[in-house]
Amino acid sequence: MVALYKPTGPVQLTPGPGVTQDPHCRYKIGTVRVDASAPTPALLPAKTLDLTGYHLTLDESFTVMSISDAKTHDGSRWYAKNEECCMSTTDGTSTAMVGISSPQKPILVDPGRRPEHPAAKNFQVLDLRSDHQRGQCRRGFSQQYGYFEMKAKFPRGEDTWPAFWLLNTASKNSRAPAGEIDVVEYIANPHFADYIATTLHDWSNHTAPAASHYRVPSPTGGFHTYGMMWTPATMTFYFDSAVTMRCPTPSIMKQPYYLLVDLGIGSGWPTEKTPHTDDLQIQYIRAYSE
Repeated sequence: MVALYKPTGPVQLTPGPGVTQDPHCRYKIGTVRVDASAPTPALLPAKTLDLTGYHLTLDESFTVMSISDAKTHDGSRWYAKNEECCMSTTDGTSTAMVGISSPQKPILVDPGRRPEHPAAKNFQVLDLRSDHQRGQCRRGFSQQYGYFEMKAKFPRGEDTWPAFWLLNTASKNSRAPAGEIDVVEYIANPHFADYIATTLHDWSNHTAPAASHYRVPSPTGGFHTYGMMWTPATMTFYFDSAVTMRCPTPSIMKQPYYLLVDLGIGSGWPTEKTPHTDDLQIQYIRAYSE
């Protein structure tokens, strides 16, 4: 079943030959039959991550609150309310990026119903980034190449959207082409539960040089590590130290990048069942250099 949504709801399409529509504007385009008696393959290959010769350059366990939504660099390790995420909803939900100083809980939260839309939610979402820019002044943590890892437990709330990613610093300083490394994204949707996504974006030409959807043992059931080994030649991605994707390093990803982590909602998926409050729990974020 496939469907198309916009902020006002599902899009009505015209089914072609062989396509049927259900009452929810979803379209059946085919059937895949699976032999239930076939042996189930292992979800993950053997653990192969080797950090011999690497040293820590960032070790963040969030034991000290060093997060700020200041408009100028104030020495904090993380900054909020700086990066607008591409969130979209299907039930009239409004979303806003908030800072750490917001009176509301600074993760995914619904602070109340809007009077003009009593059935709608009003989500406030926090994103964190490891550097800060004010005009041409840029400070904070960024790095070119190395190993980057987050240990986290993802939320169970339907259509919550946690992500750990990187953006190139040059794109924020000037009109330089933008690159995006999505180490991990997860949409908590029952249609593809337990699948994580990894994507490389080259926004200079709107291409994705590499992408994968990989089935892993329950990202919402406990803490897991999500990592990336990044060299001038290759980029290798890991779940609990086992490889999930490997690809050549695109040319736009041969420069310094900074870190981001956020908990969004929707990503185009229906949000009618998204809970009012949910949490992305992070145990640590680390970076290593060779």
